[in-house]
Amino acid sequence: MANLARPGVYIQEVSLPQAVQAANTANAVGAFVGILPQGPTSAPVQVSTWPDFVKTFGGLNDLYPTTWAAYNFFANNGRNLYVKRVIGSGSGIGTVAINDGTGTTTTTTATVTAASSQSTTATVTAASAASGTVTYTATNTFVAGQTVSITGLSTAAFNLTSVTIATATGSQFTVTNAATGTAVTGATATATALSNTVTYTATNTFAVGQTVTITGLSTTAFNLSSATIATRSSSQFTVTSTATGTAVTGASATATVTVTTASNTVFTINAASAGAWSGAYSVKIVTAGSASRFGLEVYQTTTVNGNSTTTLLESYTDLSMSSTDRNFVLSVVNSNTTSVINISNSLDNTKSPAVNATPVALSGGSDGTTVARADYASAWTTFDSIVNPLVIYAPDAPYAATGTLTAQLHGDAVVYASSRTDCFAVFDTPSGLSATAAQTQVTATYAIFSGATSGNIAAAYYPWYNIPDTTKSIGVTRLQAPGAGVVGQYIATDASRGPSKTPAGLQNVMALAVSTEHLFTNAELDAINTSVDPINAIRQVPGAGIVIMGGRTLDNTPNNRYINIRRSLIYIEKSMNDLTSFALFENNDSRLWAQIRTNLNSFLLAYWQSGGLRGTNPTQAYYVKCDATTTSFSDMQQGKVNIEVGVSLEYPAEFVVIKLGQLTGNASA
Repeated sequence: MANLARPGVYIQEVSLPQAVQAANTANAVGAFVGILPQGPTSAPVQVSTWPDFVKTFGGLNDLYPTTWAAYNFFANNGRNLYVKRVIGSGSGIGTVAINDGTGTTTTTTATVTAASSQSTTATVTAASAASGTVTYTATNTFVAGQTVSITGLSTAAFNLTSVTIATATGSQFTVTNAATGTAVTGATATATALSNTVTYTATNTFAVGQTVTITGLSTTAFNLSSATIATRSSSQFTVTSTATGTAVTGASATATVTVTTASNTVFTINAASAGAWSGAYSVKIVTAGSASRFGLEVYQTTTVNGNSTTTLLESYTDLSMSSTDRNFVLSVVNSNTTSVINISNSLDNTKSPAVNATPVALSGGSDGTTVARADYASAWTTFDSIVNPLVIYAPDAPYAATGTLTAQLHGDAVVYASSRTDCFAVFDTPSGLSATAAQTQVTATYAIFSGATSGNIAAAYYPWYNIPDTTKSIGVTRLQAPGAGVVGQYIATDASRGPSKTPAGLQNVMALAVSTEHLFTNAELDAINTSVDPINAIRQVPGAGIVIMGGRTLDNTPNNRYINIRRSLIYIEKSMNDLTSFALFENNDSRLWAQIRTNLNSFLLAYWQSGGLRGTNPTQAYYVKCDATTTSFSDMQQGKVNIEVGVSLEYPAEFVVIKLGQLTGNASA
């Protein structure tokens, strides 16, 4: 501050207090719910262009009407669109494990040496491996892994299966009852060798055919499987080849242990979302110049007319398994929000992924059960967090298996719209209907939501129209339900003229449309426009094209009849909510009231000047009251500030009446 020591004029710059204004969230956006081939399923995703939609949810697909709906929305100059992908319960996310190699197999040998006499105990030289599967192999006609039979000792034939030589107990076998898993007390058996036979001396009372487990004689575990005691030979076992049925001749045999070390999972790659779509994608690990670094490539396989093509979709280079490296694989891949994959947080930093010669496909992705009406209805609630006004549409509804399901899906969307104060719903009918049948369908839809709303927040459109099919040969067209294109026209009209303009007329030409499925008679147009449940016509107008020629809601009463009236109120209410949010927790006094009046008057003046309100001057167009007459002391004690606003909304010129007279010689204008 200047030192005021002498007479003169002193100037200071100061900042003036201003009201904190919220961001403008009054502009409407489109909202679709439908089945899609891919994309996030947890919440609606905002897309602003057709390429954005394709990148997230996939391109045009005849099996998924919502892909065509989005295409028509953006073709009709729609701008912002929220899309909620619906998927059946039990859906799965495709995955693939990235390993450090294919694993290793090591074989080592333990030797059984025959003794010189029957009383001498056989000696087993332990294999060096500590674990693994051991197969008993004779030194002559046996090969590793072959099943053998042990014969002898029994007075009657019986099978001795699941033989395991596990732990040493001096020079004895310990016989365990496999049925109970407990050792047989007082029961021992001694294995001795004589020439090419092994003697088995038992002291227990096992029954013929009983399954037992034999342990002992080895300092390392190994299995002797499918051993059979077939015939007795004095007090000896005879080892017989089951392949030839002949006894083994030879003085010794070997036990070979095969140790398999499985590969280790370094990290797991997941599809970005659930669904069978991930089966068309594969990944490959490639070299990156040094042993500690690697690259990751993502491929997509597409099939057209039976011919499959695999193309590189994503590529990541110079990756590292170190979490401190700037190219840490987890950080690099997961930071790409448009990627079709992500990496699980649990990974093994001590290992490196092995290079793949060919891409490895993701597996396990599933679409789950068939999507039901309840799945669509619950999906609408995920839009609760979106603060913009919504123009909502159910793209799958007109393609549903039955007209009843069409009415239910559209009706549920309108019910959701009625649960908010800033929603408007668009719906249509199945294809192939006459004007009379379309009216019946709309009435059936109205019955679904009539308990929630009078219908002033919804509008119906008919018929379908043809557009060029860019997925087929040149000249081929396909029928399209009108709803998605109409929603695009709503958003485009808002941007060019504002919500006070009805999205209908010669300027609202349906983009891409080349013909309509139904041509109206005048009587049909009269009927659908004046019905209790009006339908807005999509018509061919010479010189203009195929245009929207109707602007009525489903409530055909004077104050609720027109779309622009309801949508203007939605826009005004949302704007005023944004403009007065600053007042929360401010002192509730005349200064606050004046600030509120200023904000709202400024907004309504601009809206009137843009053509949104009727009247030759602002006084005729609107008024704002916020003072002691609207907010009493009792209201202030309850924390309330009351604002009264009146607006004069614009009505559309739905009927243009021209009176024509003929001038005669003595008449004047």
